Order: sequence, then structure tokens, then C-alpha cells
Amino acid sequence: KQWYQRRVRENGEDYSGTTSTTLTGRTCMNWNQIVLEGELYQETTPGEYALGNHNMCRNPRGEKAVPFCFAEGDKTKSATVSFCFAYPGCDKCTGAPDRLRSCNPSDCRYVDEGSASRTDYYWKNCHATCCAAAGCT
Repeated sequence: KQWYQRRVRENGEDYSGTTSTTLTGRTCMNWNQIVLEGELYQETTPGEYALGNHNMCRNPRGEKAVPFCFAEGDKTKSATVSFCFAYPGCDKCTGAPDRLRSCNPSDCRYVDEGSASRTDYYWKNCHATCCAAAGCT
């Protein structure tokens, strides 16, 4: 099994590891900066979600598929939600079969927030393929 599956359970809501870079290699921003700028849910109690003076990936409230962070944008973009893990934990794999005739393992990888709903669709309908792609079988 791959290294991230030993550290992330299900969607990583309880993840408290030290990963602080995105899948694309960008450095995560400090959560205090994000909370203070009102980027994160207008949150008033960040400590409840293991947020604070650090830049490590988290999934506060478990609202995303995998732990994420806000990564600094380039000069044309503001900070964006970026995923830190490509796959949820293996405990999400239930043994369900694929529902679609053709499932491509590359469709199972979480890349960014813009493609998350598409990836969620493949996890729902290509479950066996996605679990295999994540190294869970």
C-alpha cells in the first residue's frame, strides 16, 4: 500500500499529519492567514478543526474528499484550494463493483477542486477500479 493510506482514513477529516505541499508541489499557506482573511468558511473557532499557526494539510469538517490546503496563487490568481492527497483512505473501499463498463484508473485521482465532483462520480461508479488505483486491493 502507498504511504498516504497509512495516514489518511476515509476522507482525512481526522488527518493531523505534517504534509504541507499540494499534489502539484505548491507550498501550503498558513491557516491563520486564511482564517484571518475570511477565506475559510468565515470560521471563528479554527482550533476546533486542528487549524492554527501552521500550513499542514487538513480537511476541516470533512467537507472535501481528501485533506487540502490553500496554496499561494501565481500573480494572476488568488489563493486556491489544492488537494494534498490523490486518494481517500483504503477504509473507503467497500468491495463494491464497478457500475460503468469502462473505468479508467486515472479518473480516480483527486487533482483539484475544479475536478472534484467529476472524481467523486468515478469513485461512486468505478469503485473497484478506484480502489485498485489507490493501491487498496
